[in-house]
Amino acid sequence: MAAAPAAGSAAASRSALPHVAPCEILLLAEVVAGGVELCGRAVRVVGKVKEHSHETQSMVLTLDGANLVVDVAVASPDKGSRTGSLFECSGTIDAAPDHSGGIVLRALLCRCVDGLDVALMKRALQVRRQFLADPPGAFVPPTNGEQPASAAVE
Repeated sequence: MAAAPAAGSAAASRSALPHVAPCEILLLAEVVAGGVELCGRAVRVVGKVKEHSHETQSMVLTLDGANLVVDVAVASPDKGSRTGSLFECSGTIDAAPDHSGGIVLRALLCRCVDGLDVALMKRALQVRRQFLADPPGAFVPPTNGEQPASAAVE
């Protein structure tokens, strides 16, 4: 029988962390377009910091013309969260507290991903979605910039 972790140990502190549901990877524009219908869903998005307010513990991410307010009270991404930095944030979608009908991402994790090739990330997400949508054995990976194709399973 295994002994319980000692108070103050690394194992004890890990057990005190909140449970984080698996996040669905979405483009920022998809989250904004989904609006309040996405409330309660765990998502991961990437965007550039448009604004960051230490007073309200929030930042606004933008990408491809879409803007999303991110509550960073728990995530506290103070290091490197300057305007123009590229950030990946994971958390839960919630209705905006101002009752505007908008949404806010309550981030549990925010990390700077400056240098990320956003076009390649979008392409990888497209290929991943195609792979997950196809039945086992039917996925044929794209080559030379082609669109993913499905092969008939015989």
